[in-house]
Amino acid sequence: MTNDPKGMAPSSKLSSSDWSESDLSEIDVMETDGQASWLDGGFTWLARLFAFCTVAVLVWMTWVIFRQALPAIREYGLGFLWSQDWSIGDLVFGALPYLYGTVVSSAIASFWRFRLGLPLRWLQVRTSCQPGCDRPCLHR
Repeated sequence: MTNDPKGMAPSSKLSSSDWSESDLSEIDVMETDGQASWLDGGFTWLARLFAFCTVAVLVWMTWVIFRQALPAIREYGLGFLWSQDWSIGDLVFGALPYLYGTVVSSAIASFWRFRLGLPLRWLQVRTSCQPGCDRPCLHR
C-alpha cells in the first residue's frame, strides 16, 4: 500500500502523529476499494426513502385538509377566498384579509432575509479567507 506509514496495515489503529504531511497529501478520499460501497448505496436509498416519505406526507396532508374542507366549500363556495366580509350571524366568511396578511408578512420576511442574510454570508466568507486562517475558504 502506498499510504501505509511504517509498514502498518490500513486497518491498524494509528494516531495522527503516525502520518506525515506527505502521506496525507497522497490520500485519495474518493477512492474506495469496495469495503464501504454498500454503506454509500444504503445511504443513497435511505435518503431517497425519506424524500419519498416527505412528499407522501405532504400529499396526504393536502388530501385530508381538502376532504375536511369540502363540506364548507360546497356550502359557501370558493368566494370566501376573495371576499372581505366576515359576519358570523349571516354566515358570511371572507379569507382575503388573512391571505393578504400572510402574503405581505412573507414578503417582508423575504426582503429582510435577502437584505441582511446575503451580506452577512458574504462577510462571513470574506473574513474566513484571511491569510493564516485554518478554516476552508470557498473561493480558493
